[in-house]
Amino acid sequence: MMPIVAHVEELMAGKARVVQIDIDRHQQEAQEAEVESVPTFIIMRDGKEMWRHAGEIEAEDLLARLQSFC
Repeated sequence: MMPIVAHVEELMAGKARVVQIDIDRHQQEAQEAEVESVPTFIIMRDGKEMWRHAGEIEAEDLLARLQSFC
């Protein structure tokens, strides 16, 4: 999923921060975010979860969803 994350991060530069959590290496962060499967995409605003998607998603679809919250 790195190419999708990198692509979306590039397109959203300055508007949103894109973070990828390695659930094997960062288990506590994954547990706090309730991420159990890879990939899981979460859009947050002001510390609140606005949208979540578990599973693969096309970069354009993720970008459109992200832009709808910016």
